[in-house]
Amino acid sequence: MKCSFCGKEIVGYGNSPSPLEGGRCCDECNMKIVMPVRCFLGTLEHRNYALLIKIDEVQVVKPDDKYFTLKELQTAVEGYIEVVPSLFKHYLDVVNEEGLLRRLKPNQIASRLFHKQYYGNVLVCPKDIFEKPE
Repeated sequence: MKCSFCGKEIVGYGNSPSPLEGGRCCDECNMKIVMPVRCFLGTLEHRNYALLIKIDEVQVVKPDDKYFTLKELQTAVEGYIEVVPSLFKHYLDVVNEEGLLRRLKPNQIASRLFHKQYYGNVLVCPKDIFEKPE
């Protein structure tokens, strides 16, 4: 049986990729992808963490200060940002506005989680930790 994320052969029974779609995943993808998503989903009510979904790994992140700055958001998605509604209440998905134009790789992890096609890095952040204008 092959891992539904990396395609490598699974040793043993494999792991459930839930809440992501797919058959089974290997131990490495379980640790790099599935477990961070599950940890993030456990913090949804706290709303002080964001989920950075890269092409091949997932990280739970926080802003450097109280709010994410534009520079932090642009760094996370590696370019100009576009903010779109998220599947999660009180959250927004921040994506690279030029993902298709720049021919960024499809983000299979985010696409499986949100059931829509994303390209490049995706930052899922609470609506209330964006930098407030003065």
